[in-house]
Amino acid sequence: MLPKKALVIVDVQNDFCEGGSLEVANSLQIIPKINKFREQFDIVILTQDWHPQDHISFHTSHQGQRPFTTIQLKPGKVIDLWPPHCVQNTQGAEFHKNLIVKETDYVFRKGQEIDKESYSGFGWNLNNSKLKLFLIEQQIQQLYVVGLALDFCVLMTALDAFKLGLQIFIVKDLTQAVFPEDANKKIKVIIRTKL
Repeated sequence: MLPKKALVIVDVQNDFCEGGSLEVANSLQIIPKINKFREQFDIVILTQDWHPQDHISFHTSHQGQRPFTTIQLKPGKVIDLWPPHCVQNTQGAEFHKNLIVKETDYVFRKGQEIDKESYSGFGWNLNNSKLKLFLIEQQIQQLYVVGLALDFCVLMTALDAFKLGLQIFIVKDLTQAVFPEDANKKIKVIIRTKL
C-alpha cells in the first residue's frame, strides 16, 4: 500500500510575487508548474501569511530600523525585519491570480499574532498547530512542499513536518529563494542546528 501523500503550497501571495512589497525574484515562473504538479494530489493545502498591520517582523514597527536587517529584541531573541507584507484583508495578502485555488483545498493562515514570527506553515507553536492536527487526522505520511520562499517559509514548513515524523520532499524546481545566492548554505546550517 502506497503512503498517503499531500501537497503544501506555501505563501504564493501577491506580496511575495514580482511586483509585491517583498517580491521573490522569478516567483511567477513557478506558478504554472505548481498548477500542473498539484494534479497528482487529492489533498492540497495552502498556507497564507496573514499579518496584522503592525506585525513584529515589519521594519516599520521598530523606529529607525531598515528592512532586510536583524535586531535583537531581548537576549536570545533575534528577529528578521522585512517590508510590511501580507497584511490581513489587503490585496497583497491574497493568493496570486495565476495560482489555481479550488474550493476543495485546505487553507491554513499564519503570522496572525502581532508579536510572533511564523515562517512555518504550522505556525509559531507546533504543539498547538491546526495544520499538524489536520495531517494527523488525514493520516498523511508524505508531504511535498513547494512555493515561496525556499530559504524561509518553505524550509521551515518542511522542517516542522519532518519533526512530526513525516517523509518530506521539497520540490526545488517549484520554489524560489529570497536570497538565492545564500540559500543552499542556509539550508544546510538550519538543518544542522534545528534537527
